[in-house]
Amino acid sequence: MRVSFDEYFKLAEEKGIAPFQIAYYENHETTVDTFNDVVESQQIGETHSIVCKGTYKGKIAYCSTDIVDKETPEYLTDNIVKNAKYGKKYKDAYYCPGGLKYKKVKYADGTFIDSTLNEIKKACLDLYPKIKKMDSRIENVEIEIQKFEMQSKMADSLGMKVSKNFKVYSLGLVIHSKDEKGNRRSESGGAESGLSLEDLLVKANKTINKTVKKSLDFLGSSSCSSRKCKAVFSPYTFSGLLSAFTTHFNQKAVNKGLSLFEHKIGCQVVSSCFTIYNNPHKISLSALSYDSDGYPTEDFCFIKQGELMTYFKSLESAYDSKTISNGCSVGDGNAGAQLLTVDPGKKTRDELFEEMKDGIYIVGLSGMGSGLDGQTLDFSLPCFGYLIEQGKVARPVSMITVSGNIKDLMMNVEELGSDIEYQGGIYLPSVLVKKVMISGS
Repeated sequence: MRVSFDEYFKLAEEKGIAPFQIAYYENHETTVDTFNDVVESQQIGETHSIVCKGTYKGKIAYCSTDIVDKETPEYLTDNIVKNAKYGKKYKDAYYCPGGLKYKKVKYADGTFIDSTLNEIKKACLDLYPKIKKMDSRIENVEIEIQKFEMQSKMADSLGMKVSKNFKVYSLGLVIHSKDEKGNRRSESGGAESGLSLEDLLVKANKTINKTVKKSLDFLGSSSCSSRKCKAVFSPYTFSGLLSAFTTHFNQKAVNKGLSLFEHKIGCQVVSSCFTIYNNPHKISLSALSYDSDGYPTEDFCFIKQGELMTYFKSLESAYDSKTISNGCSVGDGNAGAQLLTVDPGKKTRDELFEEMKDGIYIVGLSGMGSGLDGQTLDFSLPCFGYLIEQGKVARPVSMITVSGNIKDLMMNVEELGSDIEYQGGIYLPSVLVKKVMISGS
């Protein structure tokens, strides 16, 4: 659906809404789900949404909708007027001016190659026998391949005008395994992406192998005794903890006294092992040239050798703290990390095991929604992994819980691995921690 901003700006002007900002998002998805050699579902869909921000009689208001038709401009501008009486006081700095420079970003190398629904179905069905024959204990295989296309544009009455679009394929799978004793195990994997089906399937090989290995390794696995010990977290497991940790560096939260790291610029907040960058211009699906304010994004050092260099800032939170935005807005004055890159260490994962000697290698975590307190950063999370004895992998363990506080965990990191993986918008290595609490049998 073609959306012209001219009508929105005309209506806003007529109703006395100034400044006025509008963002339009359009997503197209083609998805195929298979169970073994059967197509369980196939669908082609699209979604549209519009988010508006405007100032009426000195107050800022917001309004959004996922219904885009001929009545939408009137609906959104009317609601800006109605909601303004409840809004915050207008300040010039809360809007993005025109004339700013934006860095061109790439979401991937290469050219997108389009595929039909039938071609995507064939790719799913062709994968099944290849995975099935990897091991006789593989019982069932679920596969999902999705083609995702996103377009967005954003503008305001002050002259800001930006847009972006990208197309990508992704794959997800679940491996169900069963051994001769009747033990069952299911493991999921995915998030692989490519610019063509061929590219996707090449990249997915690593994910498939890892997911199959996990499913088979933990068949019939048991718990271990409770202990305080060293631990190596895989990039996958540590990425979730790091993401939760970084929410406390939102400048708006700092301004309101809701952060655990208020007044910590220039102070050590994590182990000196960590140097972390915010890299929105790095080639990835998380690449951004502008934030939710329409402000240019920046590459900058977030933490240097454990020392906090800056907070994540929006136009609003930067103004309120008498600083300058670093292009990290996520909406409504909040800000957050965009694409984090953690500098790796020098030791391989096996060398981290040797250094650890005895401990646990954690490769899976669950319950982040219920087992993590976002305010205190206390956590108690079901996990699974491998016991490490005398520097070597001893046996898989499951039905255990790891607990502690992420703030303490980050300070107690002993060493980072040389391996780097992309997980949940973060490039990071394996992480060796001096001490964790494991609750088991």
